[in-house]
Parts: sequence; C-alpha cells; structure tokens
Amino acid sequence: MGYAPQFFGCDGMDGILQVQNFDVKLAEGLMLLTPFAADATDDLTVKFVKSYEEAYGETQSSSLQMLMMQFTSSRLLWKKQM
Repeated sequence: MGYAPQFFGCDGMDGILQVQNFDVKLAEGLMLLTPFAADATDDLTVKFVKSYEEAYGETQSSSLQMLMMQFTSSRLLWKKQM
C-alpha cells in the first residue's frame, strides 16, 4: 500500500524511554514535539539542566519538562515588564 505515517508525541511523552519494561521499539520513528530539550547547548539550558541533575539525579523526566516551561514563562513575563 505504501502508506508510512509519521507519528508525533507531545507533552508527557518525554521520558517514555526510561519507563520500566517499556519496549523501546514501540517508539521508533516517533517525533517528540516539545518546547524544551534537555540536551540543548545554550548556556542557560546547560546551567539549568546541570542544577536540576545535581538536585534530582536525572534529566529525562516530565517534571523537568514542566519546570522548564514554567521557568521560561516566568523569564518571558519578567522581561516583558522591564
């Protein structure tokens, strides 16, 4: 048939590969749409992820994703007021 759909994940899918007993083959080809990537190389993200990892011992979690979105939103609101 030649039909090859592309599947997209959204918020909450980050960290799925670390779920105990999850068959990672099920996620092959999945594209994750997210406003934050813990492996980004800009200084602010690197510093934030390093601090988070030191405090919680992990970087691939939904908690990090949600916290970073809140952090980013707060920074944007603060900058807008300046």
